[in-house]
Amino acid sequence: MGPSIDFSESDWRRLIDVMQTGVFFCSQAFGRQMIAARRGAIVNIASMNATVAFPMRLAYNATKAAVVSMTQVLAIEWAEYGVRVNAIGPGVTKTNLVEKAIQQGLVDEAAYIERTPQRRLGRPEEIAKAVLFLASEEDSSFVTGTFLIVDGGWSAYGYVTA
Repeated sequence: MGPSIDFSESDWRRLIDVMQTGVFFCSQAFGRQMIAARRGAIVNIASMNATVAFPMRLAYNATKAAVVSMTQVLAIEWAEYGVRVNAIGPGVTKTNLVEKAIQQGLVDEAAYIERTPQRRLGRPEEIAKAVLFLASEEDSSFVTGTFLIVDGGWSAYGYVTA
């Protein structure tokens, strides 16, 4: 996090390497095995920030948008082999990392809750259930190239400064 004008090249490259390049190489490695087996499902983790811009988070937003785009391209390329590729876009979720940011005063929990139409933060198990749905051959066999946003209505409501 930080002003885009001051964001260092090393921080930019580190974020791109982990959040974008890492997703690509993981997808590629598992994709090879799934293509050989002619079946499988990949669920990439993006963020609602793939489509909802937050200031001071340019690199994060850019990597998450790239994950969605990669997901769609891979879904098209690998569909004929029986491999489905989808992505999840979690909203603000009460993970250990978010809890720590709240405690450090970096995240205003009350403002996020007020901003979210469901008036609460997401729970990790809610995100996990969405991933399980997309991974299930039984429940989502005709779903590929989808970006499922799980954010309590945040992105439908739009962004306001909080």
